[in-house]
Amino acid sequence: MVANIQQNVVARHRNYVSLIPFRSRSGLWTTKGLSLTRLFRRSPGRSYPRGNRFNQRGQINNSTFLISLSLIALLTVSTLGFLYLQQVLRTASSGTDIQALELKIIELDEQQRELELDGATIRTLRSVEERVKHLNLSPTETVTYLESIPDRVAANVN
Repeated sequence: MVANIQQNVVARHRNYVSLIPFRSRSGLWTTKGLSLTRLFRRSPGRSYPRGNRFNQRGQINNSTFLISLSLIALLTVSTLGFLYLQQVLRTASSGTDIQALELKIIELDEQQRELELDGATIRTLRSVEERVKHLNLSPTETVTYLESIPDRVAANVN
């Protein structure tokens, strides 16, 4: 079985924008669709041919090639500029970090000198005597010192 369905088929290139009234040759008023072709019709004084300028879609000519090439060049230059600025900012921030670390090294060196000086004063004989009195220790009357052992010792192995 075949169904008879009426279809309204409109040509693809005719996209009607609006209806315009006009007087036909017979003198009667009628309306006609204003298509995109007529809306964008070029004047006859131009060097390019009359007709629909949309019929060349998808073709690459000199102007589209130049526009594409300039966009690619612009994107490339902007990307390289962005990468260069990132590198400059990273270098500048590294410089400030290095300066802060150098100041910290100087402070730690001063603190190390102070601690070495405190250690030396604690080990002096006078400070040891003061601590002995403070801790209520009794002084000894005989002091024996250990003799130093030579650097090399030999053993007799029979």
